[in-house]
Amino acid sequence: MLLPAQVRMARAGLGWSLLDLAERAQINPNTVSRYERGAEVRSGVLQKIEAVFRAEGIVFFDDGVEAGIKVPQKKLA
Repeated sequence: MLLPAQVRMARAGLGWSLLDLAERAQINPNTVSRYERGAEVRSGVLQKIEAVFRAEGIVFFDDGVEAGIKVPQKKLA
């Protein structure tokens, strides 16, 4: 499951605003904002968010000790 911090990191890595992500995932921007602040959202919403990021080459990891993302070199500004 995606962590709120991973969503924020992925957006930052791509240079996307909250609205950019919401439009690409076809979800309400308030939903993204609430999740990033730690509120629960439906699993379908997280699946949409994760799919959008994975399409951009973002790789998520959580080994139980550390959680984060990997952003492809080409996506860095």
